[in-house]
Amino acid sequence: MDKYVNLTAPVLRGCWAIPVAVGVFFVSRSIGPAGLYVSGLYFGAFSAYCLANFARCREAHCIVTGLGWGVLAIVAFVAAVMQLNWFGPIWNAFLIVFVVGHGFELIWASVRHTHVLRT
Repeated sequence: MDKYVNLTAPVLRGCWAIPVAVGVFFVSRSIGPAGLYVSGLYFGAFSAYCLANFARCREAHCIVTGLGWGVLAIVAFVAAVMQLNWFGPIWNAFLIVFVVGHGFELIWASVRHTHVLRT
């Protein structure tokens, strides 16, 4: 788990996260219907990163984004198999999960004075 987080963190977190997301979006859009498969792989990789990172450091947003993007990866693959034209809604959902996850963490941190979920 730590190896996966260490391998993917430079691409999925920090200053490279936005250019990589934009690049995946444009590549996925340019290859047509197969783009949902590429998007699904990206969402699945991001989900695995967030869930592994949550297990390691318990950041509040990771549980929301990890689960949300995992479900979104499945939806993207199903939409691709069924040849549905859901590219726009899938990427809108990606952004919504991002906002909800980080919004949850901001609320959690303002109430609990920590970004970490504890039992």
